[in-house]
Amino acid sequence: MTHELGFAEYDPNWPSRFEQLRITLLTDLPAGAVVEHVGSTAVPGLASKDCIDILVTVPSDHLQIALAGLTAAGFEHRPTSFSEDSQRFMLRLLGPQRQRVAHLHLMAEGHIAAAQMVAVRDLLRRDRNWRGRYALIKRSLADQFPQDRPSFRAACQGRGSGACDRTGTAGFAVLDEGSR
Repeated sequence: MTHELGFAEYDPNWPSRFEQLRITLLTDLPAGAVVEHVGSTAVPGLASKDCIDILVTVPSDHLQIALAGLTAAGFEHRPTSFSEDSQRFMLRLLGPQRQRVAHLHLMAEGHIAAAQMVAVRDLLRRDRNWRGRYALIKRSLADQFPQDRPSFRAACQGRGSGACDRTGTAGFAVLDEGSR
């Protein structure tokens, strides 16, 4: 079932879609930028919204240069997403029908949220049990709020997990609850 949220079964084309975006991004970013595939689309076999999550980290003194390059390349800056954090930006890339193609998290090197996103991705890739619990949480909430993105996000955050929020801070709390 595909929800209005864009929640769909795993698509084996997600890694190649990311790789195409990564190659393009590297031409628009300052030297030394690191571009990683994060989020559920980066975890083989995991259902997700049909939108590639990308993490870009750059030295903090290159954030504004990177932001300018990304917006010039067609990414739309979402300034209210993390307005309290000057070392973190959210952007999105929309397709021809204004559908979400990619969410891009731009952060300064060493930002704790970047480390958390990578840690969660790596945990879900290597541990089938954690991946299964994470999938159940997301599927349950997507079924509960199939056409209501704000309620979906609030329910994820309300469970104390961060499992489905835009921070990518990984859902360790809720996942851990399942092991008690």
